[in-house]
This record gives sequence, structure tokens and C-alpha cells, in this order.
Amino acid sequence: YGEFAVSGSMEVYFQDETLYKQALEGTNTTLAFGVADFTGAGYLIELDKIRFNNASMNPGGKDGDMMVSLPIEAFYRTDLQRGIRITRARSA
Repeated sequence: YGEFAVSGSMEVYFQDETLYKQALEGTNTTLAFGVADFTGAGYLIELDKIRFNNASMNPGGKDGDMMVSLPIEAFYRTDLQRGIRITRARSA
């Protein structure tokens, strides 16, 4: 037995305000993202329960995109008996 501790931060560009509101309110949500090489081999990383902390705006220049910096913490979900799932994807 041990501890499950995952934290990090990401720079995001939101499609709409739904996730931004969750970030501001500290609402728990899920996060999944993939990484792959040029052949298509890679990994899908799923964090089953995360909370955004202290979202901050990073304004660009005039008429530029607005990015948001989001520190995150991931937690263990007892109902799924996991906190993270990593799936390996092989190239076709």
C-alpha cells in the first residue's frame, strides 16, 4: 500500500466556458489525453478524478488568444478502485 499523488499544470484554450467554470469553482471532473509518435504508437492517460486549483488568465497581445493556466491535482476514486489508467496504443 502507498499513496497516490498526481499533480501538474496545463495551459488550455477552452472551447466554451463549461470547464472554465469548473476550474473556478474547484469542481471535481475527469481528464483524458493521449500522446503518440509519428507511427501512431502512444498512450492514453485517464485521470478519473481531478480538481483544478487557482486558475489564472494569461492574456496574449491585442486580438490574441486568451490562455488559462490550470494547476491540477488527481485523486483516487474508490468506486473505480483507481486514480489513473494508462492504455498503450500500438501503431497500425
